[in-house]
Amino acid sequence: MPLDMFDVDVKISHSPTDNLYVKANSLALLLQSGVDPKIAIKTSGLWSDSEKVYTQSRDTLDIKQGYTEKEQAENIIDIDNRVKNGNT
Repeated sequence: MPLDMFDVDVKISHSPTDNLYVKANSLALLLQSGVDPKIAIKTSGLWSDSEKVYTQSRDTLDIKQGYTEKEQAENIIDIDNRVKNGNT
């Protein structure tokens, strides 16, 4: 009895950690390149709830990126002013 292609059921099971190395390196590269941490976390695809990860990691991310609360506030004001003036 010959084997037919319909006799074979192909199942490829992927582990959640299959691309962990690639995703972690992508996140590190995005952060080192100056991409906003919130965007970098979401883009990397490491976590299903990127917003929660960002919120819980914000203090650590800010320290690693060298931001103080004062600098963040100044940056937000600067961006807001540029948007209001049409200089994006």
